[in-house]
Amino acid sequence: MRDELYDLMRVYEPEFQYRWNDVIHEGFDAFAKEVATLLPEGDLTQETDGKRVYWRDAEGNPQVMFAFIVDPTDLDGVIETYQEIKRESIPLTFVIIEQRADGPRNYDIFRISERSYMEHNNRAWPKGCSPDPL
Repeated sequence: MRDELYDLMRVYEPEFQYRWNDVIHEGFDAFAKEVATLLPEGDLTQETDGKRVYWRDAEGNPQVMFAFIVDPTDLDGVIETYQEIKRESIPLTFVIIEQRADGPRNYDIFRISERSYMEHNNRAWPKGCSPDPL
């Protein structure tokens, strides 16, 4: 796994969290476009399939996947994500899921990697909320 990508979404500044909340709320296309702005210069390229974003190396191997599930009741989406990680041997995945218990438009960003099964990585809060530290 590329260490420089591991903490990519782990920025605890409110403006970062508010911006990502707006982007996620706009839908997958806006999300994919914004993720492309984080793509490091060099050997990675981005491709999408309508619900996931992949960053691949020059040989076509996936290095990072962003799974845009959003709906926490979409268990098939969660299962498909794990199956995709296993099938493609993806070393790092970020999963976006709405945290409905905290109200609408509160999104959690989870990280799945060879270092962790699934860990809470960040929160994308709606503007006007006061984010608390994770």
